[in-house]
Amino acid sequence: MKILIIGGSGIISGELCKVACDRGDEVTILNRGKRPEQLDSRAKLLIADVHLESAEELAAKITEEYDVVADYLSYVPSDVEKMLKVVEDRCKQYVFISSATAYKDIGDQIYTEQVPVGDCYWNYAQLKADCEHYLENRELHCKYTIVRPYVTYGRTRLPYQVAPLQYYTIIDRIKKHKPIMICGKDTQCTVTFAPEFAVGVYGLFLNEKAYGEAYHVTTHHHTTWAHIVTLVAEKLGEPLTLVDVPKEYLLAHQEEIGIDVNEILGDKSRNMIFDNSKIREAVPEFVPETSIDQGIDVVLQYFSKEEHQIVNEKWDAALDELLKNYENR
Repeated sequence: MKILIIGGSGIISGELCKVACDRGDEVTILNRGKRPEQLDSRAKLLIADVHLESAEELAAKITEEYDVVADYLSYVPSDVEKMLKVVEDRCKQYVFISSATAYKDIGDQIYTEQVPVGDCYWNYAQLKADCEHYLENRELHCKYTIVRPYVTYGRTRLPYQVAPLQYYTIIDRIKKHKPIMICGKDTQCTVTFAPEFAVGVYGLFLNEKAYGEAYHVTTHHHTTWAHIVTLVAEKLGEPLTLVDVPKEYLLAHQEEIGIDVNEILGDKSRNMIFDNSKIREAVPEFVPETSIDQGIDVVLQYFSKEEHQIVNEKWDAALDELLKNYENR
C-alpha cells in the first residue's frame, strides 16, 4: 500500500510506521521533523506543521495520492475539516485516530463500540468526540474509519494515571522515595502495548469491514494503576509510598492544584475495561497478548539510559505541594 501518516514520531504512530515499512509498504510521514531520532529512516518525510499551516499550504506539500491516510494529529473538528480538504480526494481511506477516553461514562460496565461518545468532563476527550461527530456527519469523497486507542505504552512511555509527558519523573520519584499519588487504588484500567496496537490499526487499512466503522484497539488484559506503579517499584528494587487522593478532593481543589487533574477527573478515575471482539473479528492477526508485567521491561530499559532521564521539575514540585496539602488538610 501507499500510506501517508500524519504524525509518525509518536509512541503509537511510530509503531504503525514500523509495521507498514516492515510489510514493504511505501510510507510517507508528515510532521514538524523535530524528533528525527524517533523517525523510521525507511519512510519519506514531509515537514509541515499541520496546526499552523493552512489547507492550501499543506496541499502544496501533500501532492501525491495514497491508499490510506492515517491522521494522528487532529484534535478539534477544525483540524479534521482542514485535513480532509487536503486529502479526501487523494486517498481511498481516511483513518482518524480518536480516543477511547471519548466514551460516555457508563460506570463499571465493560465498554463496547456501542457506547456513545461525548458528554465528557475532560476537554480533550470531548473534542475527540466532536471530531468523530463531524466526520460521521460529513459527506466524504473517500471511505473513513475511526480508531479509539486507550492508554497505549511502549519504549518511551510509562503508563500511569497521573504523569507529565516526561514520564521518567515518576521513576525518579520512586528512586528518591517520594510519595506517588493515586486516585483510587482499585481503579481498573487497560493498557495496550504499542507494537500490538499498531498491528490492529494496520489490519484496518483497505479493510472493507472497517469502512464507516469505529474500533477501540485495546488488549483484553486489564489491571489497576496501583499494580502498574507497584510493579515499577519492584523492578527497581525500591520501596513505594502510595497516597490515595479521592476524586472528591481533587474536584474541590482543582483550581489551586498546580498540575492538570482533568484527565483523572474526566477519565482515569473510572474503571476502563474493553470488549475488543470487534477489532479481533475484523483483524484476526490482532492478538494482543503482552501484559503490563511483560511489557514494562521495555520501558524501564529505555529509561535506564541517562540521556532519557528527564524530570519535569515544575510538575514534580506541584505534586509535592498537592500531597502536602492533602495530608495536612
